[in-house]
This record gives sequence, C-alpha cells and structure tokens, in this order.
Amino acid sequence: MKFIALWLTLSLMALGCGSDPESVDSGASDTGPNDSGNDAASDATAPDADAPDGGTRDANAGDAGDAGDAGDAGAMGELGVDWRSVGPVPPADFSISAVDWTGTEFVAVGGRFLDNEGVVLHSVDGEAWVVEAGVVSSYLQDVVWSGGQFVAVGWLGTILTSNDGRTWTARTSGASESLQGVTSTGTQFVAVGQDGVILTSPDGQSWTARTSGTTETLFDVSWDGSRLVVVGANGTILTSADGESWAAQTSGVSEGLLGITATSDRFIAVGADGVVLSSGDGASWTPRTSGTTHDLWDATWTGSLVVAVGRGGEVSTRPAAIITSGDNGQTWGTQASDTTEDLFGVTYGVNQLVAVGANATVAVSP
Repeated sequence: MKFIALWLTLSLMALGCGSDPESVDSGASDTGPNDSGNDAASDATAPDADAPDGGTRDANAGDAGDAGDAGDAGAMGELGVDWRSVGPVPPADFSISAVDWTGTEFVAVGGRFLDNEGVVLHSVDGEAWVVEAGVVSSYLQDVVWSGGQFVAVGWLGTILTSNDGRTWTARTSGASESLQGVTSTGTQFVAVGQDGVILTSPDGQSWTARTSGTTETLFDVSWDGSRLVVVGANGTILTSADGESWAAQTSGVSEGLLGITATSDRFIAVGADGVVLSSGDGASWTPRTSGTTHDLWDATWTGSLVVAVGRGGEVSTRPAAIITSGDNGQTWGTQASDTTEDLFGVTYGVNQLVAVGANATVAVSP
C-alpha cells in the first residue's frame, strides 16, 4: 500500500545489500519476517473488548466504496478464500502500492521506486488494466476516492487530484516529507506521512499542516464516520474527531502498524510480524491472533468480511500473506495465495476483492 521504502529496505537487508536512503523506520523487524506456513488463527473466541459505542459507522471511504454486502460464494470460488493472480500488469516494471474502488472501476497507484516515478492504472473488472502514461515524477503511495474526486499521495510531499482517474493535477502540499496514506471523511481529506506529518484539506487543493505530537512515521489513516485513527511506526496510534487536534493512544505493541480499516463497529489495525489489533473507539486496543508472522501491509472490509494482505517471499517461494475474519477482526484464518510477491494494498468492489503489490502484481477474489 504505502510502504515501498520499508519493503525495499527489508528486501535488501534479507539479500545482504544494505539499506535504501529513502527508507523509513517503521518499527518493523530488522530481518525478513518468519515463515509461518498456513496455520489457521485460533478457533477460540476471545472476549470482545471492542463493544460498539452506539454510533453509526461507515467503512473507511478509501476501502469499501459502494460495496454493500460481501455475499457468499462467487462463480470463481468463495470471496476472500479463493484467490487467483491476474497480473503482472504489462510492462511489469513497476510496483502497485494501493488501490481503491469508485463504484464503477478500480484505480491503483504505485511506480518505479528506483527511479522515483509514479504510475496510475485503472480497471473496470480488476483483471484488465490500463496504465496511464506520464502522470507524475514521484512514486505514489496511496489513493482515495471521495465520491467525487481522487486524491493520490506519494514521496517528497507529492499530492495529485483527479476527477476521472485519467487526468491528474499536482497540488502544493507544503510538505517535503513522503506521504504514506490518505483518506476522505466526506468533508475533508487527511494525509499522513514521515516525521509525523499530518495534512488536511477541504477540497484536495489547499492543504494545512496539523500538529500530530509525534515524529514517528505515520503509515495509514481511516475514518469510521465519527473519528479518524492514524497508525504508524513503533505501535503509534493517534485519534481525532476533526482532523485538527490529535491525541496519542496506547496500542500496547512496539511493532510498526502499517494499515488500518474500519468495519461497522470497530477499527482493525495490522502491521509488522502479523500483528492485528482491534478497537471499538480508537482508544482501547485488543491484540488478536492473526495466525501469521508475515508483515501485514493493508486491510479492508467488505461489509461482512475483514481481509488483510501482506508480505510474500521475494527471496523465497513463500506465498503472500492473506488473512480473513468474519467476526469483525476477533478471530482470523489464513488463506492460500498463488503469488509469492508482496501484496501492499487491498480493496473491495462489487462481490470482488482486488489486491495489488510488488512487480505489478494483481490478485483477485473470487
């Protein structure tokens, strides 16, 4: 999704090649993640400390879109369980960091990180993709659809906006830090990134820096209809009701938290070494057994299923991590993946999950 610099660092370290100067300290493991196999998550139902607070919540605007209910089994198998690779997307010389669903098509972003070049691509069915040429010169880390506009963010403070996913306009962010994640609340956009940077905008064009109270890298941000939650390096969690004032929360973990999504009644955060946390209010967090020690990069909610994706085996034959939960993130099961590439981002369309990753990888379910 938003972690190419970290991913490159870990991959080079695993190969004994040193580190990448664009890398950030995520609080993730300094060595490659352990191979956990395909052990399922614990069958025991943990006490649910994430009781809803009574508010009406929407899924993260950047995740579920107009998805509705996930359904059961599709023509190609069971949603979230059966996956098939439909990439790499030609010319297969780039990675895909993130993907979102507009209600009619998928739009994804990424690029060629060694050249710091951005790439935008789109697909109506998640399988046949069109790559837009010459969009931006900076690597793109995340993209969100607000219902009327795309906002994409990337390295060196890059922010782009588009009404159609084809024609993009560069905006002045006022930040030099790399931006890792972005979401929409319906009334404003919120972007987060390195050195604790948080930016907000009512229209995607004019951006204001906010005081986060931390210098940790912030990787992702989610909105549940009443509050924003940001996750980051070394277990960092921040919350805000308005995007302007932020409060630090205790996660109880030291691992980097790399992705977050909102379900109907709680937030689900995922991160390094297979860490999964859930919270009903963004303040009190409960660790969950994920069944994997792979780094988890991103998560999404279908309306009935939480899906998280993550690290594969770029220096081995280990399949990419895919885990799912049908009870709002309390218990998890591991799913088979037919790709060994890292999966950085995942989103849900109409009865279809789309995951994207390294080397132009795209996987779909069902």
